Formats: sequence, structure tokens, C-alpha cells
Amino acid sequence: MKKISLVFFGSQKNSAELLGLLVKDDRFKVVAVVTQPDRPVGRRKDITATPVSRVAEKNKIDILKPERGNKKNLLKDSGELYESLRSYNFDLILTYEYGQLLPAEVLSLGKLGGVNIHFSLLPSYRGAAPLPWQILHGEKETGITFSKMGAEFDAGDLLYQEVQEIKSEDTTVELHEKLSMRVLDITPNILLKYLERKLEKVESNYPESYCPRMKREDGYIDYIEFKEAVEGNEKRANKIMRMLRAFNPWPGMYTLVNSKRLKILTGKVEGDKFMPENVQWEGRMAQKWNKSI
Repeated sequence: MKKISLVFFGSQKNSAELLGLLVKDDRFKVVAVVTQPDRPVGRRKDITATPVSRVAEKNKIDILKPERGNKKNLLKDSGELYESLRSYNFDLILTYEYGQLLPAEVLSLGKLGGVNIHFSLLPSYRGAAPLPWQILHGEKETGITFSKMGAEFDAGDLLYQEVQEIKSEDTTVELHEKLSMRVLDITPNILLKYLERKLEKVESNYPESYCPRMKREDGYIDYIEFKEAVEGNEKRANKIMRMLRAFNPWPGMYTLVNSKRLKILTGKVEGDKFMPENVQWEGRMAQKWNKSI
């Protein structure tokens, strides 16, 4: 059987795990990897390659690192990327949490175009940060969608979907981990079925919606709302609990007390009240909640 050749677009840990899996699978040949450029990381600002880049380097796969362009979500020097990739003569582009929109000329290089893996039940929650917004809005289920790539984010034909329950205690980190593990289980066979033209277009009944990239301000809760939740307001308490679950680990959740930033790190809902457990004043160590705050 002829190996399926593909170019892999991704950056983070879960993308690197899928790349490592595909590299070891004799049915596939990863001819090149496209990932985010090396960035300064940590307090020392050490220039660090992405996890995907490290896996590619270990396996001696060609690596391309185009910069993000001035226009939102578009790549800089997409013409240069096109010229770099055209010599590979590959079957498919696979993107998994890469975060950039690919130009049509780049997608055209794959004999069967491009396939993207997304963590929502498309067309609901299109965009860069689907999981936190689903938790924040109180959704009871999410899922994994494989779709064809097109001119807009997550707007191509749906190739495969499966549902995953969102449990009442799930944080973004935990839900992301569950879905990432499932991706490792199902991706190779889904790609094979797609390339053998055995996947029929999925008709989704989920409503269309879009979720933007998260900003630091998204974790803000007005102090009056926070106080009401602590004193006993079920609606406010549940909202704050969803924020804590959704914005873990970033951007976190905070309020302003006399113009000072107070991060709410952990807490729980008891009856109609939100019970803070650990908090942190900006620039200080975390501490137990004090009712006098």
C-alpha cells in the first residue's frame, strides 16, 4: 500500500502527540511540518521551539515556521510558504490547533486539500477558543469535528463528528485532555476513510456560532456581581463557577477591589452561594479566602 503523504500544521503539546503517532504509523509519511516560530518563554525569556517543532526535528522532518501577518489570522509571506511546500507533491494538509488561516493557494497544494480537527460540534463554536466558551455558556456537550478547510475558519464541509459530554466539574484543561486523547484514537482511520473517499458529508443540526480568541479581560467579573454571588445569588454563583472552569488556566478569573486586582483561584457552589477558597492579590502569593475582603 502506498503511504499517504501529508504536511502537518500544528504547534502545541497535543498536536505534537498526534504528529508523533502519525510518524510511527507505516501508512503515513509526514513530508513537512509547519508550526509557529520560536518564541521567548518564561521569566528568562528563553527562545523556545514549539513541541511540534521538537518532534519534527527528532524525526528529521523538514520544518517551516512562517510568522503571523498584520491581518488577523493570516500568515505573513504566504507566497513564500507556497513556494516552499509545492516541491513536496503531497496528498493532504492536516491542521490541528495551528491557529492560523491557510491561504487558498497553500490548500490547493494538497491533492485532496486540507482537513482540520476542531473541538466543537460545528457549525457551533467556530473559531480559535471553542472549549472555554462552551463551558462558560453552560453547554452540556461538545465534540470533535473533522472538516475540510476553506476560505474561512471551520466553515468547510463536515467529514466526521462525535459527541463528548461536558460534565459539571470539567475545566477547560480537563476537557481538552479528554478530547486530545480521543483524537489520537480516531485520527488515522478517519484520514484513511477520507482519502479512500469513504466519508460522506455530515449534515449538522447544531446552530452556527463563532467564538473569538480569549483576552485577559474576559476573566473579569464585576465586584458587585462577585459579592452578590458570595452572599447568596444562585445565578451569579453558577456564572462564577463556570468562569472558573472555563478560564482555567488562562486568562484566569479576577475582580477589582478598590482598584486592586484580586484573582479568584478556586472555589465551589454551595446552595445559592459561591464559596471562594483560594485567592491572590496581584503581585502577592496565593492565600486562603478571607471574608473581610
